[in-house]
Amino acid sequence: MNEGFSIESSSPRKTKNIGRKLASLIEPPFDILLKGELGAGKTEFVRGFLSYWGHKIVRSPSFTVVNSFETPKYTVHHIDLFRIRDTEEILVRGILDLLLENDSIRFIEWPELVQDFISPEKSMMLEIEILGTRRRALHFRCMDKKLLKDLKVLIHYEIE
Repeated sequence: MNEGFSIESSSPRKTKNIGRKLASLIEPPFDILLKGELGAGKTEFVRGFLSYWGHKIVRSPSFTVVNSFETPKYTVHHIDLFRIRDTEEILVRGILDLLLENDSIRFIEWPELVQDFISPEKSMMLEIEILGTRRRALHFRCMDKKLLKDLKVLIHYEIE
């Protein structure tokens, strides 16, 4: 069973900072499954992760489906499956190939269609819940207890 924890973010800046903390902890291959309503802050979290590697412009892949970013250590794919209808389209667009890479980190918005292709041992679920205009609850679930503990410690030092 997946372990987890939740943390409240009071602003987009704090959500971004939490994403930045995660970047210091994970290595490929790894998938972060992002759930949350439109506008919840999924892309803001990815912006934070990529800011750790110096990326300043990170746009939502809503219309492009996939945005890829190079870092000194690996490639990061930000995948938005909101407009994808079925697994056939995932194959045609080459998304399955990205999910099978051993040298990348993947952020996957609306991941329901690909969950069968994701390794539970090398993934994390992040559900972002809208609490107010700027406030969000971030719910992390993962099989890797050490990763969760380390992330919680880093977030605690950021928020305190």
